[in-house]
Parts: sequence; C-alpha cells; structure tokens
Amino acid sequence: MTLVVGHVERDNSEWGLFKCNRKECLLCCYYIQECKSFMTANNTEWNIRCNITCNSRNVIYYLVCNCCHSTSYIGKTNILRKRMNCHISEIRTGNTSDLFDKHVIKCKEEHHVTKEPYFKIYALITLPNENLLLTYESHFHNLNYDTMN
Repeated sequence: MTLVVGHVERDNSEWGLFKCNRKECLLCCYYIQECKSFMTANNTEWNIRCNITCNSRNVIYYLVCNCCHSTSYIGKTNILRKRMNCHISEIRTGNTSDLFDKHVIKCKEEHHVTKEPYFKIYALITLPNENLLLTYESHFHNLNYDTMN
C-alpha cells in the first residue's frame, strides 16, 4: 500500500509537533510533547513530516501513559484539541468506554498518581481529509507502533 505523507510543508524546519502560542492552553502546557521525531512502541523512530499543533485537523495521534510509561495508543481524530480534551475529561471523571482511558484510570490508581498530565501526546501525521483517517490508523496499528492495538 502506498501512503501519502501528510501535508508537506516546503520548509522542513517547520515539520514537527508544536505547542501553540496561547499561554492559557493547558493542553500544550501539560500534554503536547513538542518534537520533530519520537520513538514508537516497537522502537521505530517516527519523523514527523508535517506541521502539527493542538489545533490541527485530521490527525493520527500517539498517546503514552504517563503513569507506567509503557502503554501506548494510536487513534484518529478530526480535531486534535477536541479529542484530547475528551480523553482528559473521561480520565478525570472515570466515565469512559475507551480502552486507553480505562488503562490510564487504573494505572494512575495503582501508581497513586494524582496530578496531571496523565498521558503524553505525540502525533504521527495530518491528512488532507477525514476519509483517510481509518485507513492510516489501521496501517499504523498493523505496524505495531502502539501497545494497545
């Protein structure tokens, strides 16, 4: 399968996951892991080849539990900020059906973690439209980039 590598910027110095410039953005302050590359669960170095922020759309994201530092999850979303806020809210309330959120809830109790952030946010790619999200998410799951899929 041939996969498109996101929205490619002309200047690759702008590639990576970046925090927004808003000082009141708690998502960027505590959760977003600013980087140009990161290691996946199977020890593959992923180089981000697009520009991603908390406001990005059509994102394949990668989360790591901040309690055990070993459980990871790849998901997809139309709006990164909205989806991450859902993960955070569901972990805070304990009201969730999401497997990663359930893991974090259990893990933070086992490790007596009371402070946020409960997980780290990385991102793999942004896509030109939402119709590609499921295909790419499945592809990354098949590569065993995370531990939960």
